[in-house]
Amino acid sequence: MSDVTWPGIRPGAHRLDVYNEGLIVYLFDESSLEHLKNSGADFQGGFAEDEAEVDKKLRKLAKEGWYVAYALFQDDEVAAEVVVGAPLTKKELAVARWLKPQKAFLKLPSGKLRVDTPNTLPIHDDEPQDEPGLVTVPPGDYVLTLYRADWNEMQNDGLVADGKLWPGPQEVIVLTPAAEAKTPKNKSYLRFPKPDEAVWQGKYEIQGDTFHGLAMTHYWWDNINVNMDRAAEEQLGLRPGMMFRLSVGEHVFEVLHLGDVDVTLFNSIEFLNWARSFAGGRKEYGVSFRSRGDARFDHYFTFPRLVSTTKFSIHERWMPAVLTLLPERHDVSEATCREIAS
Repeated sequence: MSDVTWPGIRPGAHRLDVYNEGLIVYLFDESSLEHLKNSGADFQGGFAEDEAEVDKKLRKLAKEGWYVAYALFQDDEVAAEVVVGAPLTKKELAVARWLKPQKAFLKLPSGKLRVDTPNTLPIHDDEPQDEPGLVTVPPGDYVLTLYRADWNEMQNDGLVADGKLWPGPQEVIVLTPAAEAKTPKNKSYLRFPKPDEAVWQGKYEIQGDTFHGLAMTHYWWDNINVNMDRAAEEQLGLRPGMMFRLSVGEHVFEVLHLGDVDVTLFNSIEFLNWARSFAGGRKEYGVSFRSRGDARFDHYFTFPRLVSTTKFSIHERWMPAVLTLLPERHDVSEATCREIAS
């Protein structure tokens, strides 16, 4: 456990820890609860990734500022701080790493802010077993700014690690009086931010048998992605059965390229053992592929590490990568792969 005492993101910040087993957090004034209940809006199953498919009553309530909801990456307990005033300063932001802030308009006529999860929301369940977070603020209309901790960047920068817990909040909710800020147009809920594809698609150069591009992974144990699209693969001359060396920061891997494959092959122990057999004495080895029939893989390929001795420390951040072809060749035709897996 961390022995660091967290003073709050700003003096006067209210810390809330709310039990949760869901993927959405609801913010609204306690005096608005009956209005939300009587609206007929589907707070349980009415949200959707496509705004046009969200329950119409939810959209109307959000547009009018009766509630703000935000999506979570996973169903962890909510650990949030609420502050009233201006958006966070650069100095305040510097204590952590944050995803791009999101804004919404929220009416708090009584000044009693509820922070609810699916486990505490008394709309579909009149007597939930768990308690919401409650904060009293000056009554009024607010522009809400949501700051979410970027856990991958926190880990990359050493702010969190195994045995080093972050004592601060997962989210910071800043309430700025509407008279002091530009009012945003509300959608049904604040979706969890997705990586900007423009940051990495097509961002590479090829010089002879060397590819200068980008690589990343979502977690240290996950497959590593390289932003080599099909045009780059053709220009470089990378073919199934060829080996390459990939360098990303201090990490160096040697990889066998399989080309387009059916990802169900990786469910076969026989196939994985066969793929590992080409590792030799390598300490960092994997096989790269594009998932057959998945258009997303036109823009990148991925490779699982079949032999590894270190954690890949670059999470959710595209980093410069250098890929160089090696002279080694192997038979990894589709027919061979299927024969091994069957």
